[in-house]
Amino acid sequence: MRNKFIGFDTSNYTTSVGMLTGAMSYINQKKLLPVVNGDKGLRQSDAVFLHVKALPDLMQGLDISSPTAIGVSTRPRSIDGSYMPCFLPGILAAKTMASASGVSLYEFSHQQGHIAAALLSSGKEDLLHKPFFAYHLSGGTMELLKVNSIESIEIISKTLDITAGQLIDRVGVSLGLSFPCGAELEKIALTGEYTNKIKVSKKGNDICLSGYENIADKMIKEGADKHTAACFVQKAVFENIKAVVKDAVIIYGNMPFVFVGGVMSNSFLKDSVKDLCDAYFAEPSLSSDNAVGIAYLTKLRYEGKI
Repeated sequence: MRNKFIGFDTSNYTTSVGMLTGAMSYINQKKLLPVVNGDKGLRQSDAVFLHVKALPDLMQGLDISSPTAIGVSTRPRSIDGSYMPCFLPGILAAKTMASASGVSLYEFSHQQGHIAAALLSSGKEDLLHKPFFAYHLSGGTMELLKVNSIESIEIISKTLDITAGQLIDRVGVSLGLSFPCGAELEKIALTGEYTNKIKVSKKGNDICLSGYENIADKMIKEGADKHTAACFVQKAVFENIKAVVKDAVIIYGNMPFVFVGGVMSNSFLKDSVKDLCDAYFAEPSLSSDNAVGIAYLTKLRYEGKI
């Protein structure tokens, strides 16, 4: 029997089931949760309900018989008090499958899964046992992390208000785009131009992004071209990433940077940060929320490698 490791991740906007085999090939099954047109997100109760509906269909697309071990993300971060109800459907599915199959169940955080997926798909698995930076940029998170090991992660910079993903989505909805707005906003920004200097608002190592939402909303109300507004948002996000990356190198020294999270599916941001640091990225399908990273961590835990 070949090794078969299955991972579950039920984040705020995506239901995911992933499978990794002993040959390191993977299957990435996921479904984006629907958001009503014009809304800027989902309530947790709605996300839980939608996960429960989506999981059976996703699992039918996998050969889940005779798993070697099961893994699941149980919380956003690996810190005390980290909790979101949306992870409960994944926990229920994983525990049920592990119990029925008589195999071990391993628990991880959503953030650990993101980091693992990026290391796996970028070919940087060697960093699992070396210190590196991970910049997690998504709809719910904007944190620069110092990863001493997958079990020892320090937050060294964070947003004090909204995240890059929230900035992109909120301005995108104001521009009439569909939530989540990242891909559409990137597309229209390609033909936009914004040349004014963008000031970064920092408090110590942390940043604030809500001011850019106010500026973009003012631009839109005053009739600015949507391409210009989208370009401004992209450049504002990059300027903040650049400021945080530069400070981290000064304070902690030059280490590899692994960029994770759906925001880093943006080609402009990826191309721009390559000039800043020794940068690595997940492949696009594993940059956004997925359970392949959880399946990979499950394999490593089962084999005693973490």
